[in-house]
Amino acid sequence: MRTNKLPRRDKNHPLKARFLELNKTPKANYATFQKDIEHENPEICVNTMIMLITLTVYRLRKQMKVPETAFVNEGGLRERMTKVRQTG
Repeated sequence: MRTNKLPRRDKNHPLKARFLELNKTPKANYATFQKDIEHENPEICVNTMIMLITLTVYRLRKQMKVPETAFVNEGGLRERMTKVRQTG
């Protein structure tokens, strides 16, 4: 992007809105975004890839938060084993 001085889409860009709508598609996969990823215009390709990477990072962070929350609320393995021994 920097080398070719391609602009990055802001949050109000119409193609970003289209991306978000496509992302709501149940079981979205490569074929869902294929036209944008393989588009002849490099600006569209690179912005689509950036949005996909951003979305992936967001989902991974969200997924990693679940075990962290469980650890904080329920404790680690030792704490849970001790609790089971004491109650059962």
